[in-house]
Amino acid sequence: MVVKILSFFLLLSLIAGNVNAQKYMVVSNARKQIYYKSGEIIRYKLKTEDHFRKSAIISVTDTAMKIKNYIIGYDEIDKIDIRGKSTGTFNWSRLGGYMQIAGIAYIAIDQFNKTVVQGNPWEFESDVWITGAIIFAGGTILRIIDPRKVKIGTKYKIKYLIIPTAGQNR
Repeated sequence: MVVKILSFFLLLSLIAGNVNAQKYMVVSNARKQIYYKSGEIIRYKLKTEDHFRKSAIISVTDTAMKIKNYIIGYDEIDKIDIRGKSTGTFNWSRLGGYMQIAGIAYIAIDQFNKTVVQGNPWEFESDVWITGAIIFAGGTILRIIDPRKVKIGTKYKIKYLIIPTAGQNR
C-alpha cells in the first residue's frame, strides 16, 4: 500500500514538473481574436508616432510587451497590423482578392475564347465587361471591409491570456 502511494506521488510530481503555461497577448473585438506570443513578429504604431514599427516580441505580461530593450505598455499602442494573422473567422479579404482575379480572368478568358478559339474578330461585349466589373468591384469591397490594421481603443482591446500547456516546454 505504501509503495502504491509513493509511486502515485512520484508520478504526480513528474507530470506536474512538466506542465507550463503559454502567455499570449490577445487583440480582440466581438467577433475576432488575434493571438501574439513570444517570438512572433508584430507591426504596431505607437500613439506618439506617425509610422509603424516591426519587431519581434520577447515576452508579454498583463500590462506590456517587451521588444528588444524596450517595454511597451498596451495603453501606448495606437494601431496593430493584423495582416497574415489568423483570426479564427472567415478571411473576407482573401476572398475579395480571389474575386478581383476572377473578375479580370472572366473578361480575359471570354475574349480569348471568342477571338482565338472561335476565330471571330474582337468586339466589345458590354454584358461580359459588366459582369467582370461587378465581380471585381465586389472583391474590392470585401477587401476594404476586412481591416488590415486595427485601432486599439473602443472597438479592439488588448488582453492578456495564459493558457496552460502540458508535455513539452515551448
